Amino acid sequence: MQRFKKLDYELLQVLLAIEEHRSCQKAAQALGISGSAISRHLKTLREIFLDTLFIRRATGLVPTEKTTQIIPMAKSLCQQYQNLESCFTQYNPGTSYKHFTILIYDEFSPVIHRIINTKVKPLAPHMTFDIRTLSHEYTKELENGDIDLAVMSETYTGEHLNGTMFAPIKELYLIGNRKHALMNEQTPINIEQLFKHAYYELDNYCEMPEPLIVTAAKARDKECYISGYTDSLASLACVLSDMDVYSLACNKFTLEYISHFPNLTFRKLPEELTQALLNELDSPRPVGHYVVCSDLNKSQDRNWLKEILINELNKEWNKTKL
Repeated sequence: MQRFKKLDYELLQVLLAIEEHRSCQKAAQALGISGSAISRHLKTLREIFLDTLFIRRATGLVPTEKTTQIIPMAKSLCQQYQNLESCFTQYNPGTSYKHFTILIYDEFSPVIHRIINTKVKPLAPHMTFDIRTLSHEYTKELENGDIDLAVMSETYTGEHLNGTMFAPIKELYLIGNRKHALMNEQTPINIEQLFKHAYYELDNYCEMPEPLIVTAAKARDKECYISGYTDSLASLACVLSDMDVYSLACNKFTLEYISHFPNLTFRKLPEELTQALLNELDSPRPVGHYVVCSDLNKSQDRNWLKEILINELNKEWNKTKL
């Protein structure tokens, strides 16, 4: 097995990059090396494994059956290299060419982009980012590293997922048109009044099985009318502007966005009403906003970015004045 003595960390990274991007050119960009270097490394990998490894198709480079068997072992070996790297080298984000995929709830989009552009890119100018709204079942992708980080609520699941809370949820707010009856600060609010008005849900994927207001109504043998659902904050703002409906928010960044619309406003719920609603949540962990990632991926790049996001999101949350 003399040929396996050639197999090293760099070759494993090339193999994983080609498998992820299905393109030698994109793999080279992700690793920060030349296309000719990728070609040389791929040639060496083929000699080591006695296999073509990838077949060119119209959709890109498709892994062979042997490659699909190799990939899990290659990921495990790379993780061990990364663990050694984390323990015994000083990390410099300025030299990283890592590409990150980050999934977020729509409410976090403006602040995440602001943090990436003003706090991350100045220190890590070669890093690249794909920031997408969370809109599908993400657990396996996040666990195996296809998705690097997620910014979401406490409802995440997955044996290998770990989350760090950057902001607890202690307050709830009504949001709606300034002309809506519930937005009148002179009008006392109780939970029975909330059930009487049409509600529009900002429905983040995998957040809750049903709107919190519905759970609260069922617990009291009451009914409430759900006018509609959207996972888009911009769409919700349009609906609240045009219709006699209200929504609930627990995110300061949602309120910051809503404040840009002159005809929309928000109103803080009384503490006892907020607690009554939050008590309806069946949560596996403290209620709040989290940065979530896999404990199978412990690269220095990922850990550095995670800490930046947690610290800066916490700062942004605390400095947001309502």
